[in-house]
Amino acid sequence: MNKVYFKIDNHALYLDYMLEEYDYVPILYVCKDEEQERYLVLATDFEKESYLISKITLLDLNNMLLGKLDIRSAFLNQPKFWSVHCNGTDYQDDMVNEYETSSYPKEYLPAKDEFYVLYDEEHKEYQRRIAKELKDTIDKIAVKKVELQFGENMNFESATTEFFDWSQEVDIENNESQLTFVNDEIGLYAA
Repeated sequence: MNKVYFKIDNHALYLDYMLEEYDYVPILYVCKDEEQERYLVLATDFEKESYLISKITLLDLNNMLLGKLDIRSAFLNQPKFWSVHCNGTDYQDDMVNEYETSSYPKEYLPAKDEFYVLYDEEHKEYQRRIAKELKDTIDKIAVKKVELQFGENMNFESATTEFFDWSQEVDIENNESQLTFVNDEIGLYAA
């Protein structure tokens, strides 16, 4: 992680991946903080250097990249987001306003049903990386849940069938995200 792009809630945000740009100007991209949380960033005004920033879950990011979730919904699915107006070359001079998602003016968001399209192999590789990270995260949550409920010596495969339908795993190679959760206690949901 090199250059700090923004500072949100005392978290420095670094570029993770550029999704869209126009004449080398970033339009839509993903940042990460030091805790590896991801943020979706949308340029709303190039001349005034204004941006919308929202935390985004791996599941929402993966579904957005696959065209299963529109960009507007990726923002609206979160409880809050930030409007950032850059006031110079240093992120510390930025004006940052936090909004509850329900109270933010919707005219600054992308249009309804505007979907992201994976248009080259580099972007597809980023989506596969996100899908793998999502699957790894789900696996860790399942193991932890099984350990908490059944003890550390429980057989992972037999115990986790209570929580997941393993016949529909995340297929990284074919860009599929269809893991079905059987138990809502885990707190993650997939289509």
